[in-house]
Amino acid sequence: MRLLVGVDETEQSAAALRWAVALARDVQHTAQRRDGLTPPAVQVVVAQAWMYPALPLMANSGGAAEAESMDAKVLLSLRHFAERILESADPTALSMLDFVALRGKATAALIQYAEARHVDLIVLGTRRLDAVERRFPGSVGRTITEQAHCDVVIVPIGSEARRGPIVVGVDSSEDSRLLETRAAQLAPSLSRDGVVLVHCSNYGSLVPSNAGLPIAFAEISGDLSSRVSETLGSGLRAHGIHYRTVLTVGDPGRGLCNVADNERARFLMVGTHSESTLKRMLFGGVGSYVTGHAHVPVMVVR
Repeated sequence: MRLLVGVDETEQSAAALRWAVALARDVQHTAQRRDGLTPPAVQVVVAQAWMYPALPLMANSGGAAEAESMDAKVLLSLRHFAERILESADPTALSMLDFVALRGKATAALIQYAEARHVDLIVLGTRRLDAVERRFPGSVGRTITEQAHCDVVIVPIGSEARRGPIVVGVDSSEDSRLLETRAAQLAPSLSRDGVVLVHCSNYGSLVPSNAGLPIAFAEISGDLSSRVSETLGSGLRAHGIHYRTVLTVGDPGRGLCNVADNERARFLMVGTHSESTLKRMLFGGVGSYVTGHAHVPVMVVR
């Protein structure tokens, strides 16, 4: 398993590094407990991009040497950053880290490296954005989430120590089957509390077209919750993963964030592909919403 942590030596990238190291440790420990054999190799690549040519001097004949010198400085700075972040939490984790200096814009450099090196998961940190900042696209996290060919995790500051269940936003689509399969792969290593499947509906979709009003909302939601429990979770049941379902009504993004908060989720998992209206609600705009608003890490699954 190969993780790529994009850092810029800020507080949010420190959160991403701590989260990635904790995930790598949990994967290794779980495998070792199961069979007593040597745990699987989990590589955590810590990368920082810098613009090349960043200095006019690098455009001259001595540019290659200057670029190599800058690479060396970036690598040294990355190692010092990792040592400072992990010295109190997990100093031995440095042995599982590789450091890479990437040349170019951060978004393109990280995506290209991830594709070339067959990275399984890109991990990025984020700070809490205010209402104005959320309206402007173009952040590194948003761009990589939209364009990367592998899964991406966005880690808000202060959320990296959570150890609750994996919360998964689902509907009845094939994309939800993919999310269930991914959750089943990760749950044994990353969640003692199993998986929470969250189905989000708006109120109108719960009311039958021939229903007279007033109608008992509790009766409708209870019936739908039962049907959701019956139809979802096959991918988890096949792997013997403990799970439960939660039905929320209203805005799907807010619903997922609220459930993740209430459950103190280790992370919230959403998909990216969509065709139907419901799938667009859940996996299109909702994915963008939760990465900007969730208080827990968000994994966007490809």
